[in-house]
Amino acid sequence: SLASRLPTEVLCNIFFNSLPHTAHLLPSSQSSPMLLTRICRRWREVSEDMPSLWCKLSIILDEINIQQSAFSFDSWLKRTRGHSLSLKIVCLKCSCTSLRPLLEPYTHQISSLDITIGIPVEYKIVLNDLPALQELHVNIRESFGIPRYTILPYISPHISRLPTLRTLEFTGYFDSLPALNPIWAHLSNLTV
Repeated sequence: SLASRLPTEVLCNIFFNSLPHTAHLLPSSQSSPMLLTRICRRWREVSEDMPSLWCKLSIILDEINIQQSAFSFDSWLKRTRGHSLSLKIVCLKCSCTSLRPLLEPYTHQISSLDITIGIPVEYKIVLNDLPALQELHVNIRESFGIPRYTILPYISPHISRLPTLRTLEFTGYFDSLPALNPIWAHLSNLTV
């Protein structure tokens, strides 16, 4: 077929342009790039050899899917092959403790992080030891009866330990910015 004779470079461009236009991708066997690995052996080899296809991932945690999805998240992250990662993590009704072992081998790759966490003390699990993090977007949501304005004090000590952070964005209500003195000198962009 014509598709089997396409040069690898052309196939790579097609694959990259087949990605959904959303910022982060959910691992789904029914959409790109996972779908590309199921077409034929050549497409699987080409797509798995393109780390840029796998560098944006959305992880939505609930108590049911973390055990079932851990393997698919890990196999997705392995395909990044050391390239910078952009992650979106949504964890509103359960603990993030099961997420940390999954992310541990990849913490040095995470350069962009968008987090929405419902339990304030869980921020320390996600924001701990991220030596390459340059962009952080924190969505502050009220949950478990904890007012949004009280969540920021839980986050600020962990943000202050991110020396490579250049862009910081907060979404949600709070009274004032926390004392992030060590981080202010490094920030290039701040959005509230």
